[in-house]
Amino acid sequence: MDNPLVSTGHILLAAAVAGLQQAGITPPSRQSLWPGEMVDDCDHLGVMLVSYFTGAPAAPVVDIERCGWSSGAEYQIRIVRCITTLDDHGDPPQASAITADAELTADDIYAIRRHLIREYHTGRLLGRRELYVGPALPADPEGGLGGWTITVQVEV
Repeated sequence: MDNPLVSTGHILLAAAVAGLQQAGITPPSRQSLWPGEMVDDCDHLGVMLVSYFTGAPAAPVVDIERCGWSSGAEYQIRIVRCITTLDDHGDPPQASAITADAELTADDIYAIRRHLIREYHTGRLLGRRELYVGPALPADPEGGLGGWTITVQVEV
């Protein structure tokens, strides 16, 4: 079945990987579309369909013709890495290790978000379809995991 929701998810996942690679960052070993709520796992890059709607993002249905969107979809792009945590004795990690983790995860999200926006503006990401890239937000804290989530809305 030719499903634009699935194909758009694959496009977004490929763009996230490409953004990391172009920045010289090794992408996570696990990359996938994710069904339902994403479960954080170490070294994972996932794209999840969050919603499918009629009209432009955040626009009432009556504005469909004015906005030009017939339907849209919202996705979350999430990248999670293993980060330093307490050692076997319960001692916290060194500040330098925490800083290195913060730098890696910030580099991840910067590369992905920058690539999405750049490729969209050149027309290479989605052709003429509209895209809204939301803010990058930290992933929910879990022991030994750190990362970010970006929400994007796409005309489908």
